Amino acid sequence: MSGRKKEPLNVNYPMYFNDATGILFLSDKGTLYDENFDIYTVKENTMVSNGALYSQFQVRQGSETYLFFACSSGVLMNTKAMHIKTAMNEYDIPLNSMLSLEENAIRYYIPVEGALVPKTITDMEQNSAVEIGGKQYAYQELLVQLNLASPERQPAGSPAPSAAPSPSPSSQPAPSKTQEPSAPAPSGGNSGQGGSTGGNGAYRYIQPEVEISGYSTTVYSASSSVKIYDPQGHLYKGRVEVQVWRDGKVYMRKYFRRTQNIKLTGLEPGQKYKKLSPSTSTKGEWRANQ
Repeated sequence: MSGRKKEPLNVNYPMYFNDATGILFLSDKGTLYDENFDIYTVKENTMVSNGALYSQFQVRQGSETYLFFACSSGVLMNTKAMHIKTAMNEYDIPLNSMLSLEENAIRYYIPVEGALVPKTITDMEQNSAVEIGGKQYAYQELLVQLNLASPERQPAGSPAPSAAPSPSPSSQPAPSKTQEPSAPAPSGGNSGQGGSTGGNGAYRYIQPEVEISGYSTTVYSASSSVKIYDPQGHLYKGRVEVQVWRDGKVYMRKYFRRTQNIKLTGLEPGQKYKKLSPSTSTKGEWRANQ
């Protein structure tokens, strides 16, 4: 075997362990989606087993349950088992399969005895039911949450579909980051803050505002409050990004579309992290960088 050519290990993909029930991250590249679809940057030598994150010393990091891992190459993996119910069939996708989620199909590879076996589901529809991590989603809703599809625009004032409720506090539809808002401003909105009037004077755009306050820490965690003022619902697609920086690098990311308290867990004692301070980015995505 000494003459066999050695192939370099691709660290952009995780390594399976314990009969493919867990994955070990070989680099800091890639992101995890928790059950709220907040996003976390992974750390080298950490691992996920059945949706729980562990350090290299097998100590659980935080209480979050993670549903998906996105490799830096774009490949998606489900870190919890999935159950699919279409109009005619039901399917089970084992955890840690490699997924390609398409509009009307799911193509995936399941790990079996050291090999990846290809499978395909070809009868997916927008309202097909996807159950993962104890929660059920319409397939189209899941694609939107994973940023694999854009939310469907609805007439102003129309209710959101019951199968896929909008996470935005406003019932107004939201444009994508590259579109200009076209719906009229909600009545009663404070159109004097950061707004711009269209050519016919019928619409005044209100830019979302972000405030972060109440910063507190413990040995392994940090807590704060993210307040989002978004009366026109523009953050349905564009989201507030909270970054945790350490040693000049992004240590963790979390994303929000509504006002809520946040708790960052799994922080290492004795390390310095930059304090949260809000700022605004371009292209419709508002960031709160620490």
